[in-house]
Amino acid sequence: EGEVTTSIKEIIARLNQTALSSSHSMTSAYNAVVARPIWDYNHFIGYGQSLNEGQEGYPALSTVTRHGNLMLGNAPRPLSQDKPVFEPVGGAFQLKPLVAVVQELGTGVVMTDAAVAALPVGAQNIGENPLVGMVNFAKLQHNQRWMLANDTSRTFVGSVCGVGGRIIESLSKGASPELYQRYLGALNGVHGVAVAESKSYGVVAINFLQGEYNYSLGDCTKAGYKALLSKLHSDMVTDALSISGQTAPPVFITYQTGGSYSSDVNGLAIAMAQLELSEERENWVMATPVYPYTDKYGHMDSNGYRWIGKQHAKVWHRVVELGQDWKPLSPLEIVVEGRDVLISFHVPCPPLAFGKPYVGLVATDYAKKGFEVLVSGVAVSIVSVEIVADCVVKISLAAEPEGGVVEVRYAGKAAFNGNGCLHDSDNTVADDYYEYKAGSGQYPAANIPELVGKPYPLQNWCVAFQRPASN
Repeated sequence: EGEVTTSIKEIIARLNQTALSSSHSMTSAYNAVVARPIWDYNHFIGYGQSLNEGQEGYPALSTVTRHGNLMLGNAPRPLSQDKPVFEPVGGAFQLKPLVAVVQELGTGVVMTDAAVAALPVGAQNIGENPLVGMVNFAKLQHNQRWMLANDTSRTFVGSVCGVGGRIIESLSKGASPELYQRYLGALNGVHGVAVAESKSYGVVAINFLQGEYNYSLGDCTKAGYKALLSKLHSDMVTDALSISGQTAPPVFITYQTGGSYSSDVNGLAIAMAQLELSEERENWVMATPVYPYTDKYGHMDSNGYRWIGKQHAKVWHRVVELGQDWKPLSPLEIVVEGRDVLISFHVPCPPLAFGKPYVGLVATDYAKKGFEVLVSGVAVSIVSVEIVADCVVKISLAAEPEGGVVEVRYAGKAAFNGNGCLHDSDNTVADDYYEYKAGSGQYPAANIPELVGKPYPLQNWCVAFQRPASN
């Protein structure tokens, strides 16, 4: 037994050292290629499905403009939720102060606070969305980076172009109807304003939030979805460069589809396709998995949307302004030693820690912390899950795994509804606080004492994955 213990200690030490080196290498790398915010108008543009739009994100929280940030028309989104055109709310292609608004279903007009407060539970109106919070925090970090109260020579502009309930095939260039025209319309709209004002224009971020519908419709294989997303990425970057005239590519930032929209079929195929592309491609980063933030059992709530936007802004700043590389908290190596399964992780800010993701509006713990061990595709009994080093988790099994491929799955659907408990120790302070205002349209359950009045915590949560052991 002593020999086994010594052996495991040595394996943990090796895994941990390699993982710590991975963390250091990300911050020491320098990206000299990605587009920086060097123009008069610097465009952040969001695309995808309902979580990009902000469906059920009422009431709007980000109602006061910050740092001179702008949007096209009277809302970050176009008037229509699903037409293949970006028609600004209010009709005119004018840049207005960037704020979040709630829009009527059907008409797209901006709702009053009283009308929002009267919405029934489960209403599908679009409101607060990730991009507004992202742009606000991105500009604050930009100002801090350059030690300016506000850099008025560089204006940040945010546009949201997504359409809810669409597979990636329907959002791709050339689809019929071509919803992709919403993206082109936003690019051309802001670029047109810049030209008319004799100002420079560039795209500094494409924020892509999609994948839920491909778990149930469309291509739900890892290879198929990867090919579709890769092509869409190429088209979006190419068109951004063509319209703006810039030569440096904008960073492509995604989240990872998960939570209640996840599926164990095909080994978390959509989530894994998104993760692998972020690992394989330059200027492509995964900011966070979607599962830990407050939500309405599917769509996020207002705080959840703004919260995930802050995480995207944190990652954007590190990649674009600081020039660092980025990987989310994700597995590096899986080793089986007797009854123990050891997993090393890339940890952006060590050490690892266990926390409680929000499932709906409830901080939820899981006894196995979101981990499963599969032998030939069948889950085996886990005795314990513990953090044994800064970057290493040990799973102890009831019996040694015998015969067949050993895999680890984290944040699976059937066992954990797409959630997990592992995060790092990043102590970045967000620029916005979790808000609850009774009678505003927020659900009473959103009154969460441990969050209300405090900055959104921005630890990096582990991505969902299913990967085989390396031995």
